[in-house]
Amino acid sequence: MNNGDFYQELIKTKETNEIKLLYRGVTAEFAFNKLGLNSKINSIELFSEKLFLFGEKAKNFWNEKIISENSFEINDTSDAFFEFIFQDFNKLIQTHVKKGSIKYFNKKENRPAVDFFKDIQNKGKFIEEINFLSVEGKISIRNYFLKILHQLGESSYKNISHFLSSSSSEKEAAKFSKVKGVIIYFWQPNHTIDSNLPTTNKKLIFIGKPYKSQKEISPFTSILPHFIYCFKYKETLYFNPAIKEISIALPYIFFGLPINQENFIEKLETTNYKKGVTTIDLKKFNEIRG
Repeated sequence: MNNGDFYQELIKTKETNEIKLLYRGVTAEFAFNKLGLNSKINSIELFSEKLFLFGEKAKNFWNEKIISENSFEINDTSDAFFEFIFQDFNKLIQTHVKKGSIKYFNKKENRPAVDFFKDIQNKGKFIEEINFLSVEGKISIRNYFLKILHQLGESSYKNISHFLSSSSSEKEAAKFSKVKGVIIYFWQPNHTIDSNLPTTNKKLIFIGKPYKSQKEISPFTSILPHFIYCFKYKETLYFNPAIKEISIALPYIFFGLPINQENFIEKLETTNYKKGVTTIDLKKFNEIRG
């Protein structure tokens, strides 16, 4: 299948509200470095080969200091993790300085949650509420809180984030790629986006997104190469070579392009990623290491 036909199928599927087309903008230096490359020395062809093999992973996967000193496993639902979440909100509510955070916490509809997390005495109540939930419910509510911390971007969680920033607006993504940076074009099936929070105390819930104008969607753990259809570098588009290996778009739009990841862990050692991620259903993820 040619690149144009595949893109048109993506557009059709987006129009039926089955997928989201997303964009992630990063500087060239940052993008190359995570793949063990130097943007001033290595070729764009080598970068392309690696990106379409490894994809793009969250900060939690590439900083060795983070992993060794202050990290949580991606399926962790322990009391310790939720205590960390409560304490991060507690501190952030009292120390935030960004205009976006100020506006978000000052929203009338967010006052109940702000008041709850501001009182350190409520930490025990928070853990009690969480422990009423199933394991699946705990993961859902955990990711909801972590996503807010990630998007606010000034808590301690930003250093160990399990999420990546992306936008449904290419124009917004371009702001983060700076001059001659990299914009990754990818898609995400809507059924993989967990938008239903488990039943819990409404006082715990914040309303809305921190930076609505950025139209941010935050993928969990990684942008898998199976869902990247191209990237832009210096105004040139580089398409995923796996597109030419298929004859029809469906079911690849829903389950990902065929990527040969044989000897993945061994090859991962050529990058600055310290671990990878695997998934079967695009909802439950597991870490993999060498």
